[in-house]
Amino acid sequence: MKSEIRDKNLLISFGDKISSGEYIIHSRFKNSINFYYKERLITLGNKKIGSGPSNIIFEKNYFDNVKSISIFDDSFYLDSEKFIIEKEKIYSSDLIISDFDINNFYKNLRVFERYLKIFSKDKGLLPLIDENIENKKNFINNFTKRIYEGMNYLFNIDLIEGIRLIKGVGVGLTPSGDDFISGLLTALKVLEMINKENNLYLRKLIYDNAKGDNLISNNFLFYASEGLFFERTKKLILSLFYGSESEIVDSTVSILQIGETSGVDFSTGFLITIKKGGLYGSKRFN
Repeated sequence: MKSEIRDKNLLISFGDKISSGEYIIHSRFKNSINFYYKERLITLGNKKIGSGPSNIIFEKNYFDNVKSISIFDDSFYLDSEKFIIEKEKIYSSDLIISDFDINNFYKNLRVFERYLKIFSKDKGLLPLIDENIENKKNFINNFTKRIYEGMNYLFNIDLIEGIRLIKGVGVGLTPSGDDFISGLLTALKVLEMINKENNLYLRKLIYDNAKGDNLISNNFLFYASEGLFFERTKKLILSLFYGSESEIVDSTVSILQIGETSGVDFSTGFLITIKKGGLYGSKRFN
């Protein structure tokens, strides 16, 4: 028997890109549970993981024993308990940037890079941001070398081959290569806003060649390709355009808290792509 939950204040936010359907459990973690329906994934979590286009966020781990989610137009069920989707709690994953100082953005990007190096301590793919890495390749692991090779193709030779070399490389819930590509896609959307251009076709092309069998990676890649942002990413981008140094520090720390190295690997792909100004050196799509 289904019943309506009384305490609506438990719900913090509901993702704006969650589609109707019957979702079943995919994976369970300390602060979240993932559910899937066809190729789409939604995450039920507490406020530690933050809001997002596909996230349903609660004040606390009210959801520990939930086994399925049913999504309707204006409500959803956690097993048999009903929640009304209130408009004011729907998260907005879009980001519109206007009236910005481009010099301030690149000044803040240098601040971000500095603190990224300080806080990440060369974890994950961070060594790839070193312009002298060619002289240090003996000191990085094999999958980082593979991604470095893919980067060379990606930015200088052949976009598709570069993506294929990078995708799925590494270990963990989301492989480092996939996190790097998510950062790349996010950077392309930011460059689109800066340059007032439309690179949606390019982002979709990258996504089509980057997606694989990992539903969690595919979820992040899809939203990055669509220019739709999770809360932590949105916070970082806003701090780069408009933030103070302390706000950039806060957003950097927040991003780096994603996974074991996912935040570092995402940030590496993002930073490198912004600094290169996009993918104009790749011959495959020029």
